[in-house]
Parts: sequence; structure tokens; C-alpha cells
Amino acid sequence: MGPWGLPLLVATLAGCVFPARGCVICDPKVREALNSLEADYLPGHLEANHQKKVMEKIKQAVEDFKDLPIDEDSYMGVVDEATLEKASWSLLKDMKRITDSDAKGELFVKEMLWMLHLAKNTFASYAAQFQKEAFCPNKCGGRSPS
Repeated sequence: MGPWGLPLLVATLAGCVFPARGCVICDPKVREALNSLEADYLPGHLEANHQKKVMEKIKQAVEDFKDLPIDEDSYMGVVDEATLEKASWSLLKDMKRITDSDAKGELFVKEMLWMLHLAKNTFASYAAQFQKEAFCPNKCGGRSPS
């Protein structure tokens, strides 16, 4: 077990962090937004024969948030509830921005998939930030511990 192993194990067992594999797709608000996108937005903004395939791509892109590379220096697979909420809120805000723009057809698909790519990167940075702040044995948030 590396230098991070014991603190991560203790924190996980204590219930103060969550395996990131649950990720933002488990947030009821995100699931609700995806369902609304499929039922309410897509029918008026995308040809019917493309809706199912596009929705599958969107859902897969959100599912892919759980597939972040594990790296001792940036991300080790756990985050706290606040980090998950921050990532979910950011994703929901960006989804609303796209739907409020009334984008249609191929433009909508490209914007949504690009936004999801960026949102996954944002989630990775939030998770890495949490890790550096919560599990830093020598430096906390860029400061030396007192």
C-alpha cells in the first residue's frame, strides 16, 4: 500500500468520501435533466430518426465521467459529496446553457458532446483538487501544514 493507501482507506471507511465511480450520473438532478432532454428538448430540436442514437451518445458521455485515469499525483478514485455536487451543478448549468440557446440538429449534437467532454475534464480537476486538499501529507492547498 502506497503513501496514500491508508489515509484513503480510513477516509472511505469513515464515510467522508465516496468512490468517484458513482459519479455525477447518480445525481437525481442529472438523471432528471437527461430524461427531460430526451423527452422535452430533442423532439423539437433533432430529427426523430436521430434522437435515440444521440441520446445514447449523451448518456454514454456522462457515464464516462466514472472512467477517470487513476494517478497518485492527481486522482486516486475518491471524492467527497461537495465535489460531486459541484461537478453536477456545473454539468447542469452547461446543459441549460445549451438548451437555452435553442440549438438544433447537428449544431446541438456537436455542442452537447463537446460540452460533455469539457465537463468530464472539469470533474477530473475538481476530483484532483479535492485529493490534493484532503490527502496531502506534506503540503495542504499549496501551504505547508502548521
